[in-house]
Amino acid sequence: MTSLQKNIISMILPFALWAFDANSQIVVSSTFPSTQEINEEENLMGLIYSKSSPSLAVEVSGRVVKIIADVGDEGKSW
Repeated sequence: MTSLQKNIISMILPFALWAFDANSQIVVSSTFPSTQEINEEENLMGLIYSKSSPSLAVEVSGRVVKIIADVGDEGKSW
């Protein structure tokens, strides 16, 4: 706080106290702080994409019978 601000406050404070009748009673209450656990839970939803979009290819004789997941499908985390 600068000296100018201190001077202004010291000049204005008596007038402010007079205007609000500083002689009136002020009620003050206090209490002891308490602690408690807070359970914080966040739900997130999003999509996971592969960095290198792999493609299916048969490297031995055979065929692809079933594709169980595709881009945008929901999956379980292990």
